Formats: sequence, C-alpha cells, structure tokens
Amino acid sequence: MKTGAIAGVAVATVVCVVAVPFAVVVLFALALANTGSSCGPAAPTADGSPTILGPATLTASQIAAWWQASGHGQATPVGVDIATLAGWYIDHGRAEGVRGDYAFAQAVEETTQAGTPFNSPAAHRFNFAGIGITGSGAHGYDFPDAQTGVVAQLQLLKEVAAGNGAALAEARVAPTWGGRPATTWAGLAGNWAAATDYWDPNIKAIYASMGRGAPQTGITGSSLVSAHTSCAPGAGVPVAAGLPVSGNLGPLWAFLRAQLGRPYRWGGTGPDAWDCSGLMQAGWAQVGVNLPRVSAEQYLYTRGATVALSAIQPGDLVFWGPSAQGIHHVAIYVGNGQVLDALKTGTNVQIQAIWTRDLFAVTRPAGGLAPSPVLAPR
Repeated sequence: MKTGAIAGVAVATVVCVVAVPFAVVVLFALALANTGSSCGPAAPTADGSPTILGPATLTASQIAAWWQASGHGQATPVGVDIATLAGWYIDHGRAEGVRGDYAFAQAVEETTQAGTPFNSPAAHRFNFAGIGITGSGAHGYDFPDAQTGVVAQLQLLKEVAAGNGAALAEARVAPTWGGRPATTWAGLAGNWAAATDYWDPNIKAIYASMGRGAPQTGITGSSLVSAHTSCAPGAGVPVAAGLPVSGNLGPLWAFLRAQLGRPYRWGGTGPDAWDCSGLMQAGWAQVGVNLPRVSAEQYLYTRGATVALSAIQPGDLVFWGPSAQGIHHVAIYVGNGQVLDALKTGTNVQIQAIWTRDLFAVTRPAGGLAPSPVLAPR
C-alpha cells in the first residue's frame, strides 16, 4: 500500500455430524456471521474486475498447491505453513464477506521480494498488504502475529468496499480506512496503492496464475457459480435468493421447502429435525431416488454421476471432505451460488452461499433431468 491515508479471532468450528456409528466428524470451516444481510448475483462491474466483497472461489488447498507448483516448496516465510496461511485468508475472508483468495493474491503482490512472496520486511512484521506504508517512507503498521495480520487486511478491505462503520464479524484489529472508497479490485489502484496497474496486470495476473496452477482434488472444472456472487456490506448468513419448484424434481423441492427452519439434530431423520445426510435421503426419496443413510455413502452411491463444478445445476449434491471415505457433509445446490442443508447443532435447515474450502465433489442423482424454475421460499 503506497498511498491512502490510514487512521489510527476466533474462527469458529462448524460441525456437520453424519450418522456414522462411533464417529463424530468435525469440519473446521468458518462460522458465518448472522447479520441478516443478503447475498445475490453480482452485476458486471464497470471496470471489469471482481468485487472486493463476495465469496472465494479457490480453496486453501488449491492455493497451497499453486505455492508448491511455483517452486516455493515447504517454505514458511512468516513462520506459518502456506496451507494454514491460505486457510486464514479463506476462513476470515468468508467471515467478513471479503474474497479471501483475491486478498491472498494481493498479499503476494505486496510482499514479494527477491522473487519470493511474503519475503518483504513488512511481511515479517505481519503487515501483508502494505497497510500504512507510503511512498514517502512511512513505516506502516505492525501486527503481533500472522493471523492478526491477515484479519487486519481483510477487515480493512471490507471497510474500503462497505465504508467505515461496516459491521465486522470479528474483533477489530485493523486501523480505520481513511482513503477513497472502492468496491472493486481495480478500484484499489491509485487508492490503496499508488500504482495504476495495481489490479491489471499485477494482482489479476497473480490470481490467474493461482487458478491455473492449483489442481483440484476430487472435483472437475475450475469455476464455481458462487464466484459470480457478491455479498452486501456486513453479509454473513445470506437470505435465500430462491428455491427451485415444480419440474421433474417438484416433489423434492416441495419437501425441502417444508423443512426450512426445522432444527439440526445429529442423527436426525425427521420429521421434526434433521442432520445433513438424513435430509438429503428423505428429500430424494420423494422422487424415487433411494440414497444411503450417511453422506460418505451417498457420495459413493452417486459418484458415477459426478459433474464439473462449473456445470453445477439445481438438484446436484455437493459433498465436503478430504477424500471419498472422509466425506463429512452434504448439501443440495439450489441455484444462485447457494445450497440448502442442515449444517450443525444450533442451526436450522437453511439456504446459504456455497463455500469451497474442503469441497470434494458434485454429483447429479437426477441424471439428465432439467433444472426447475426458481421461486422465492416461504
């Protein structure tokens, strides 16, 4: 950050437990901030660059794979392995509604020295985005550890896009933004940084390299519908943009519509409470598809109909886990970058933005059935 006047964490545990005897599988993802704001399709931006606010497309494992493929090996330039560092960008970015994968690319741009990202003096002070550093030699801000530095960068990006006073999901560690507002990554040029090429080709090229050099595990395709979704300021748990109805899967959608708001319960198979796989099993039974009981088995049962993530359609099942045998969560895609699921204890059956961390596969139990039209849920 070469210009721009700057005035002077917990990542929660998301639990989706499937009904596997003697096993409780815990997914360390991020907790969504329940602000009641909404997420919806993003209109094309005037400058052609992505919005600052919105969900990440790349996962932490993809970023780590790019790091390895780029020849950096197992280097830990700030005392943290790259997978952990990337995970903080994805998790805390989701908490604040900021595209954490693009923020990681921004950090690479800001901290590269002698050809190695996170190798600048500022990076070793855990200031990964040049916060407060100017062309006139201002020292900028120091942060006590790498995770705090990541959170500070993401919170400041949120304020750039949403304005000072935007609700933060985590305790403030960032200074207050004192520069001009910007809602897109290209808008940071001449604002966050003096360089007019700050986005294109700099951050844009880094992000493109990350996408090309990060092989996906267990899924095909490289883009995600939610990559075209943006969140309103302060957005956390999104309001549903719509739930498909009628069509060949009409009975499935009607059943799922009726379950919205019912509580999660480990091992729940209805009718008043559900776990993730119990809900999917009961839903698909409405259209004559008899899924196994638990999420890992549901993946194995449907993996012959795996589809590209870029071709995801309403009705497709989305699975999360490190491997086929380690699947620990399942949801159904409903369109607009959103899934319907029963996530964890303390939540209800809900529609929320799809997330990419630990996403393993997408399958299509309905085969060639056409997607259904969309109608707002009750």
